[in-house]
Order: sequence, then C-alpha cells, then structure tokens
Amino acid sequence: MWNWPLPSDVLNAPAYASPDGVYNFDQRPPYNNPAYGLVAVCVFLTLTGVLLRIYTRLCIVKQVHLEDYLALFTLVPYFASIWGSVGYIAEGGLFVHEWNIRLGVMIDLGVYLFVFSLCSALYMIPAKAAILLEWIRIFVPGNTRNWFFWTAWSIIAFNSLAYFAALWVVIFGKSPIAYNWNVFIPEGRSYVNRKHLDIVAAGVNLITDISTFLLPQPIIWSLKMTKSRKIGVSFMFSFGLLFVNFSSR
Repeated sequence: MWNWPLPSDVLNAPAYASPDGVYNFDQRPPYNNPAYGLVAVCVFLTLTGVLLRIYTRLCIVKQVHLEDYLALFTLVPYFASIWGSVGYIAEGGLFVHEWNIRLGVMIDLGVYLFVFSLCSALYMIPAKAAILLEWIRIFVPGNTRNWFFWTAWSIIAFNSLAYFAALWVVIFGKSPIAYNWNVFIPEGRSYVNRKHLDIVAAGVNLITDISTFLLPQPIIWSLKMTKSRKIGVSFMFSFGLLFVNFSSR
C-alpha cells in the first residue's frame, strides 16, 4: 500500500461492504501465477518479434523506414502498461472480491488502471499506424495514390484521432487528475462516464481491426496462386494485427 494522506483506519478498512460480514484480507488470489505466466509469454513474444524485426531490417533488408521507428516507439507505452498490469496483479490479484481488499490498496489499483488506460491508447496509435504504413509500402507501387493508399491513411487518421481523444478524456475527464484513482478528494469532479468511454474505445478498436484486416484481402485474393496459398498469405497479413491486440492485453 502506498503512503496516501488518509487516516490509517480508513486506508485499512475494506474497500466495499461484505454481503455476509466476513472479510479476508489475507486471501491468496487463486489466479495470480497463471496471470504472471501469461504476461511473461506476452513479453517474450513481443521481444522476440522486435529482435527479429531489428535483425531483418539491419542485416537482411538493410533498410529502415518510418514504420520501423514507430514500432520501436510502441515499446515505451507497452512496457509501461506491463508495469501497470504486474502492479495490479501483485497488489490486488485477480478474481478477488472487493471487500477482501483494503481501501488503501484499492486506491493503488486505481493508479495502475489509470496508467494502463493511458498506455493502451499510446500503444495503439503508433502500432496500427506502423502496420498500415508497411502495407502501403507493399501494396502501393511508387508514388501511386490509389484506393488502397487513401483507405489506409483514412484508417490511420481515424484510429489516431479517436485514441488521442480517448487520451484527452482519460486525463482530463476528472478534475483534478488524481480524482481518477482517489475518490476521497473533496473537490473532485467527474465529467465523463468511464463505462461509456470504454464501450466507445472497444468499438473503435473493433472497427479499425476489421477495416485493417479487410483492406488487403481484395488484392490477396486477386493474386494468381492456389487457394491454399491465398489463405496462407491472408493469415500472414492478419497475424501482425492479432499480435498487436494480444500483446497489448
């Protein structure tokens, strides 16, 4: 528990009233170890992908483009979100009733969730832009400005503006900012319903994912190759998008 400026009896009280009046602050969360394992797998896959990307760009292709720098930048919010995830698991645990968590610990969890929310948006902006910029380089010859080019840039613009707006709302949707995790601030005010924001963000993510997945499909399925190879190429181009969403969770 962090050192919050509240009386100790308040910080050590349960975060919520138990329906049966029984409290167990020393309960060992049953799913923490599997959660740590999942986080470790995500980090391992991410680092493996990054190292392979660096190797191919520097040693095989010997060319570095804007999307490569964007991909590297995503590591900053990615590992910050990993810090938030691990901190949340360590402090509160998974599948633990709120009445079995001390109020001071619950405030700590609010900080971790706030950091995770910010980093998820910061991660999605450059990550999806990097994917689409590379697809423009692959599917759009030279300085051509065809439907693929404009559609890809439209998805990049829509995704970026949506997540920048989400960032602004997450940061300034409550005043002061600390009210995001500490509801005991007397002058604290909330200007947005966080549940509604999460639903909108999920919708934006779904729209951009589906649009990005469908974008190269007409070109892939117009290639002169067997159906099985077309399926393989289609899966290969969708794998990066799936990896971005999986590793960010």
